[in-house]
Amino acid sequence: MYILVCRYTRNPHLCKGKDKCHSNKSNKAGIVVKSTIGVAVPAFVAVILLIIYLRRHNSNKRNKMVNMNANHAVTVLNPVKSRSFSLVEMMRATQDLSQKIGEGGFGSVYFGKLQDGKDVAVKLLSSTSKQGATEFLNEIDLLSRLNHRNLVSLLGYCNDFKQLMLVYEHMPCGSLKYHLYGSLSKSSTLDWKIRLRVALDAAEGSISPMDVKSSNILLNSRLWAKVADFGLSKMIGDDNASHVTTTIKGSVGYLDPEYFRTSKLTDKSDVYSFGVVLLEIICGRKPIDAERSEEELSLIKWVMLHIEMNEESGSQLTDILDKRLRLSENDFKSFYDLLALSIKCIQNEAFKRPTISEIVTHIRGDLISVESNDTTQEYLQSFSFAEYSCSLVQTGR
Repeated sequence: MYILVCRYTRNPHLCKGKDKCHSNKSNKAGIVVKSTIGVAVPAFVAVILLIIYLRRHNSNKRNKMVNMNANHAVTVLNPVKSRSFSLVEMMRATQDLSQKIGEGGFGSVYFGKLQDGKDVAVKLLSSTSKQGATEFLNEIDLLSRLNHRNLVSLLGYCNDFKQLMLVYEHMPCGSLKYHLYGSLSKSSTLDWKIRLRVALDAAEGSISPMDVKSSNILLNSRLWAKVADFGLSKMIGDDNASHVTTTIKGSVGYLDPEYFRTSKLTDKSDVYSFGVVLLEIICGRKPIDAERSEEELSLIKWVMLHIEMNEESGSQLTDILDKRLRLSENDFKSFYDLLALSIKCIQNEAFKRPTISEIVTHIRGDLISVESNDTTQEYLQSFSFAEYSCSLVQTGR
């Protein structure tokens, strides 16, 4: 074995001209160079390490999201109908998903602000979502073909890095549920006229079949209602789809009793669910409340019990009315009328229930009846509540 040894000291051939290899000047220069290198190299290494850390940190955020839904890559049909956002745009708009404002079957909902300053609500499909890519595509396709004032507008979607998001207009006053008996119920009392208007808006925005419930009825800053969550809706214009056969995807307390016998969700299934929503509006109570006694556990059974007591002993039906409401004599007439409508909607046999269009006509008449004598259809069409401050209200809280 041979070992090559290179010596650079005391080699006369390395020194030429006037330079002196071992002069004091050279030694001092060497010391300065070595000192500079000794400081610069660690600093350079530190900068490189910092850059690597920051890149990994940002990459981990994105990778964490991507890995959540690695199995949900989809191809969006007719993407030109809805704007496609990149993952980078969505992360910037939501400040890295920092402000969660709701939770649903699709996944978490986050507040965001687009580059043009528009407030949005961003649904993120989670890996444990009860819904999935099919509902994701369904909602994009459906809402990109609809433009209705009582439907929450879909502004676009994100299908970047296998990450699925839906981007909606933001509804700052939250859901009807939270005004009736949720976290907003103590600070927000919707009067009878507003409740009728919300019921009318929700009925006009109903697309069948879908997951009708108070948490899917959202309010804007003027307390106008819009319907959200269309993952279960059949495609408009699909004449062959009179029903949807699927696994149970309805919500407890709202599900049509006939579904358990037929395994079919129909237009009349939505009517049943809407009847439950009407009872929520009237009573200010949950459809199912586990904290109440057995006879009060189910809203429907509790209301029907009071109706039976009223027929037998003449007890007051107003006992079921939300205690926060103060009704005028004219309001009481519409209260009994709306209660009768809700009972028709929750009949066990679907054929006994009214249609959505009949419900719309009925509630519109009730709303007109509670207005002054000069109320006209023209006034109803231009109906507007005073601006209602909901700047601190978050959808789903």
